[in-house]
Amino acid sequence: MSVFPTIPQTTSVTSVTDAITPRTVDEIFVVDLDNTLIKTDLSIEGILKCIKANPFEIFNIIKILLKDPKHLQTLKIYLANNKNVEFNYPHLPYRQSILKLIEKQRKENPNVPVVLASGSPKKWVEGVAKYLNLFDMVLATSADVNLIGKNKLKLINKHFPHSQFSYVGDSLTDIHLWKESKKAIVVNPGPFIQRKLSNLSPDLSVKFIFDFDSCVNNNWTLSKLKFTLKLKLKLKEIIKLIRVHQWSKNLLLFVPMILAHSFTDSTKWIAAFMAFFIFSLSSSCVYVINDLLDIDSDRHRVDRRSRPFASGNLPIIWFFPIIICLSALILFLLPKTNITFANTLLIYLLLTFAYSLKLKRYLILDVVLLSSFYTLRLYAGGEATSTSVSEWFLTFSIFFFFGLSMLKRFIEVKFTAEEIVAGRGYHQQDQIILLISGVVSSFLSIVVITLYIHNKTVLAMYKHPGYLWFWVILFLYWTNRIWLLGNRGVIKSDPVAWVLKDKLSWVIICLILIILILAL
Repeated sequence: MSVFPTIPQTTSVTSVTDAITPRTVDEIFVVDLDNTLIKTDLSIEGILKCIKANPFEIFNIIKILLKDPKHLQTLKIYLANNKNVEFNYPHLPYRQSILKLIEKQRKENPNVPVVLASGSPKKWVEGVAKYLNLFDMVLATSADVNLIGKNKLKLINKHFPHSQFSYVGDSLTDIHLWKESKKAIVVNPGPFIQRKLSNLSPDLSVKFIFDFDSCVNNNWTLSKLKFTLKLKLKLKEIIKLIRVHQWSKNLLLFVPMILAHSFTDSTKWIAAFMAFFIFSLSSSCVYVINDLLDIDSDRHRVDRRSRPFASGNLPIIWFFPIIICLSALILFLLPKTNITFANTLLIYLLLTFAYSLKLKRYLILDVVLLSSFYTLRLYAGGEATSTSVSEWFLTFSIFFFFGLSMLKRFIEVKFTAEEIVAGRGYHQQDQIILLISGVVSSFLSIVVITLYIHNKTVLAMYKHPGYLWFWVILFLYWTNRIWLLGNRGVIKSDPVAWVLKDKLSWVIICLILIILILAL
C-alpha cells in the first residue's frame, strides 16, 4: 500500500484555534503528528531543508541551540519562518494504519472531536490538517510553548477541562499523556516504553500499532516479538539504503588483474578483495548522502518514493550512525592498500558528490561523469593490485560505458510522460540524439576490441589469439540486444543494474571468460 494517501482537497476549512476556549464534551480523540501520523519528524526535515538550501545556516542553528534557553521552540519557529523550508503536504509519508484509525473513529463516534496535537510549528501542522481534512482542532508549538509531553497535556486540559481523551503517540515524552488518558494507542513501541506502560494503571486500555501489522491489544509477549521483527525490518531498510545489490558494479575492480592473467597470484586477489570492499562501502556512503538530499524529489517519483528515507521507513536521524559506521570501516581498511588507490578513491568520491549535488543537472556532462565512474573503478582495480591497465582497455571502457550511460538517459526521456525530464534538462526531442550517440559509442567499443586483437603486442600474450574473435561476435549480439530491449521498454531504468539481473548477460560474461582461458 502506498504511503502517500490520495485524499481530495475540499473547500471546507479545518477548525484551527489558538485561543484557550474551554469546551464541554465528554471525550476527545488526540493524535500526535511526528513519527505517528507521519513516518518522519518535520523539525528534523526542516533543519535538513534549511541547511541544504544554505549550508551556512548551520551556524544560525547552532547559535540558537547554544544561546537560547527556549532553544527547541525558538528553533522550530525559526525554521517555520524560513522561506527555504516548505513542505509538500500531499507527498509526506503518512502512516496508513493511523489514517484508517482516524477515519474509523470519525465514522463510529461522529460527536467526538479529533484533535491534531503536535510539537511541530503551527504552520506545518495546519498544512497537514487542511490537506487531510480529518481534524476538528489543531494544537501546535508556538513562540510561547514547545508542545510536547507535559506542555501538551496542560494545553489539552485547558481546552477540554472536563473531557476524557484517547491519545495516539509514539515517544517516551507521551507517557505523561498516556498516564492521564482513557485509552493509550502506541505506535511502534520499544521494550522501554512497553515496560513504562505496563507500570501504569491496570484500568488503562492500551493498543499497539506496528507498521507491519494491525492493532494489537496489550499482549506484552506478542508485542516484544513484534518489536524484534521491527528491528529486522529496520535492518532490511538499512541494507536497502546502502544499496548492497549495487556492490556488484565494483566487481570491475577485479577485471585488470584477470586480463593480466594473474589468476594464481594470491597477493593480488587479497588486494582486489580489499579494494572491492572499500569501494563498495564508499559507494554506499554516497548513496546514503544522496538519498538524504533527495528526499523531496524522491517522494515525487513513483519508482523512488519507497526509498528508506523518502518513505519514512527509516528515520532520518539514522543517517548519522550509518555514515559513522561506514566511514569507520573505510578508514580501518584503507591503510591496508596503497597511496595511488587511495588517491583514485578520493577522486571518485569527489566526483560522485559533485554529481549528486549539482553536476547531474547539466546536459551531457552528467553522462560523461556516469561513464567515468566505471572507468575509474577499472583504474582503481589496477592500482590496488599493482597491475598496469592498458590504453586499449581504458579506451574500450570509455566508449562502452558512455554508450550504457546514454542508454540510461535515452530510456528516461523516451518513457517519461513529461516534456522535460525532471532534474535532468533533457527534452523529448533529444531522443534521436541520445539514441545515435549511445549506439555509435557502443559500437566504437567493439571496434576497439577488433583493433586490440590485431595488435602485435597483444598477439604475443596469447597462444591461440584466434579465439578472441568470438569476443567480437558476443559483443555485437549483446550490444544490439540491449539497445533493442531498451527501445522497447523492457529495460526501465539503469541498464547496468538490469544487466546484473539478466541471466543471458551473465551467460555471455561467462563465455567471455572461457574464451579468454582458451586463448591463453
